Amino acid sequence: MNNAEPQTLKMEIDSNLSADHVMTIVRKMNETSIRCLDEIGGEVQIERLIEEMAELTVELCKRNRKHNGNAPFNIITEIADVHIMMAQITLLYGADLVMIETERKLDRLNERLDNGTI
Repeated sequence: MNNAEPQTLKMEIDSNLSADHVMTIVRKMNETSIRCLDEIGGEVQIERLIEEMAELTVELCKRNRKHNGNAPFNIITEIADVHIMMAQITLLYGADLVMIETERKLDRLNERLDNGTI
C-alpha cells in the first residue's frame, strides 16, 4: 500500500457496514456527544478537539516517512477521534446551522468542480 495515495486506501469495513449499522453508530455518537457536553462541558471539549486535530495533523505529516507502516491505521484512528469531537462541537454550536452551512459549501464545491475552477 502506498501511503502517498490515501485515495487507494480501502478498508474492508467499508463494504461490510450496513445502513442499519451506520445509523446505530450515528445514534451512539449523538447520545455520547450529548452526554460528554452535559458531564464535561463545551469549553473542555473544544480544547480536546484542538488537541485531536493537532494529532491528526502530525499523523498526516508523517504519512510518507520511511518505516511508517502504521500510517494508514494511525491516520484512521485520529480521523475517528476528530470525528467524535466534531460531533460534540457541532451540537454545541447548533447541528442545524452546521448542516445548512455544510450543504451550502458542498453546493459551492460541486459548482466549482462542474466549472473546472478548482
